[in-house]
Amino acid sequence: AEWARDVAQLREHIERETTRERAGDDWQRVVKIASDAEGLAERFRDTVKRLEQSGDRLQAQLAQVYRPADLPAALARLKHEAKKDPEATAQRLRERPQEFGRLRGQEWGPIATPDRHRAHQALPRAADELRQVEQLRQEVHHLQPAARAAERRAPTLRQHARDLAETNFRLRPEDHQLRHLGRLVVRHGERNILAMLGPAATTLRLARAAFQGTLGRTVVSMAADRLLGPAAGPVFLIGRAVEMVRGAGREGGRER
Repeated sequence: AEWARDVAQLREHIERETTRERAGDDWQRVVKIASDAEGLAERFRDTVKRLEQSGDRLQAQLAQVYRPADLPAALARLKHEAKKDPEATAQRLRERPQEFGRLRGQEWGPIATPDRHRAHQALPRAADELRQVEQLRQEVHHLQPAARAAERRAPTLRQHARDLAETNFRLRPEDHQLRHLGRLVVRHGERNILAMLGPAATTLRLARAAFQGTLGRTVVSMAADRLLGPAAGPVFLIGRAVEMVRGAGREGGRER
């Protein structure tokens, strides 16, 4: 009857630690998923911002190329055709800009006005920026569905991670639990525990270490191991509990 009671208590320790370990693993997994979701959302926002900035630069450069009355139509046409073939559209802008609108200034043979000269100088930069605008537009289009979903999921994932952290903290071994576990191990010995629990005893590495007197070395080599996780610090209480129990046993023997 005593053994049956102790087996039940040992199993309770195991189940509690297993649940805490699982909560810790789930917490790490959820935090990673939440971080990835937030990272994707942040990448999307950054790409949208870069697209807006690139669009502003393209418009400013084209404003040096085309006359004010022709600029809106030229910009709209260039963006539309760049969606189909950005390289070919950029090449046409560089070599035949007049196909998209009237250029600023005038040109009489080899003589060009300052406005026409600045227009020709701005064409290479405008062509490069047009490619950049289209590349960023495609990236935004590709990222948008997943990024929107990630923005919606991130707060829920963070809350789930907080709940798991609270569960892990709530199941953290307390002083009296560790002391009681140490007493059970000392009372029955490792071989008896293995006989009582069988394969389930494999999760009692901590208890076996306490019984064998190698807790310090085990904790040093297994610090923050899955079995212990954030509670690695309090496990030293088992060592003290075992010493107390052994000391009480020795004193009792001398009295007898």
